[in-house]
Amino acid sequence: EGRLYLHVFDWPEDHLLTLDGFNTRQMDRATFLHDESKRLLEFTDRPGGGVTFNLLGHHPMIRAASVIALNLK
Repeated sequence: EGRLYLHVFDWPEDHLLTLDGFNTRQMDRATFLHDESKRLLEFTDRPGGGVTFNLLGHHPMIRAASVIALNLK
């Protein structure tokens, strides 16, 4: 409860991941589970709805899906 896990199987070439059906007012923070330093992911509202996550500077998991832990308000 209060946490959503996003499994990223295909890393976006432009490093921008979009999620429909949410907005930034619903979220507290987002981090990759495999990132031991727990750097926060930047996210912004998309014009027309949804959220965009900026993955630039974060590296995908090679052998498995990358997992983003998204804390919800």
